[in-house]
Amino acid sequence: MGRTARRGYGEGSVFYDKARRRWIVLLDLGRDYDGNRRRVARSGRTKIDALALLRDLQSEADRGEDPRGARRTALDVFEDFKVNGIDPKRSSGTRYKNVRYARSFCNAMGNRPLREVGVRQVEHWLRGLAAEDLSHATLVSARACAAQLVDHAIRVGWLSPGRNPVRLARFPETKEADPKVRINDESIMKLLAAAREEWWYPLLAFVASTGVRIGEAAALAWSDVDVEERTVVIRRAVRLESGGKITLTAPKAGSTRKIEITRELVELIKAHRVKVAEAALARGVPAPDIAFPTPSGTLADPNNLRRWLRQVSTKAKVEMPGFHALRHAVASSLADAGEVPIRVAALLGHATPRTTLAVYTHPVMASATAGLSRATRILEKGDDEEQ
Repeated sequence: MGRTARRGYGEGSVFYDKARRRWIVLLDLGRDYDGNRRRVARSGRTKIDALALLRDLQSEADRGEDPRGARRTALDVFEDFKVNGIDPKRSSGTRYKNVRYARSFCNAMGNRPLREVGVRQVEHWLRGLAAEDLSHATLVSARACAAQLVDHAIRVGWLSPGRNPVRLARFPETKEADPKVRINDESIMKLLAAAREEWWYPLLAFVASTGVRIGEAAALAWSDVDVEERTVVIRRAVRLESGGKITLTAPKAGSTRKIEITRELVELIKAHRVKVAEAALARGVPAPDIAFPTPSGTLADPNNLRRWLRQVSTKAKVEMPGFHALRHAVASSLADAGEVPIRVAALLGHATPRTTLAVYTHPVMASATAGLSRATRILEKGDDEEQ
């Protein structure tokens, strides 16, 4: 029996292969998300077996499943997910996290076909991560990355729509996270004093004063600074790509914004610009437009800046988790001073005050004391009125 003519989507053909002595089933599945034609081939010992197999394949196709994915493992999907499943606009850190936890999930699933992965297997993987003393927040992030991989398999047709057991998996119990180190203004002043003669002191003062992200500070250009109006426009951020390459991108969540800076900070930035120009002149090259470049005039690597900050914090004998702690300190200080949350969110570049209030503000004892003072005042007034 010879081959039949090309069939349409969802249609199949059955023919006998004399060389293999098998009945061959061919099913046309149309084109995939890349525009390539999809076909699936199976074989049976008898014609009856082949016809039954064809009906099963057609039923899977009718349910929106890709019959070719029946044997596709999580590791198979991972290879495509790395290339096509992660938004290239995301930061290198986010993409690294996506790949890291997606790979962990796929390794845990082994050679099991992805369509056979259930909630129990996912929860077993999460318990394994919890056994490594990872925090609950890390487990949430890991599960989200694994869920994105399964969503990718659904989007490209390798799994039936809506079948994502990762999102249904429950988290195991985890130990309470150690309280994060909160720094106060006194610690920040010690840090600034220890760094005063350092090249990166103006950048540190800028971050400590404004709460901008370190990537945004490293990308700041002189053209973004208005010394007369004492304003700075945050419109870019540095991004560390794989292989150590540094590029410029938009701020996180598209948080382009204009912020005010103090007169003292303006003078410090102006003096630093002279220093940068003198360093460029000594090298015989034009001065860069970067406000806080390296001594050689290039964009600063955020990882190098973090290493420098650890050295300065050791010198100052201040426990400093990182530049982000300065961002938290600004938010908390403004909140304790009674600043409107929406204005704090605008300064930090948050889309809504919700993140600002939930993550970046940490009430201190002064706030509680202020509450006690208010209670005392209104109670004393009430006693006076009764008399």
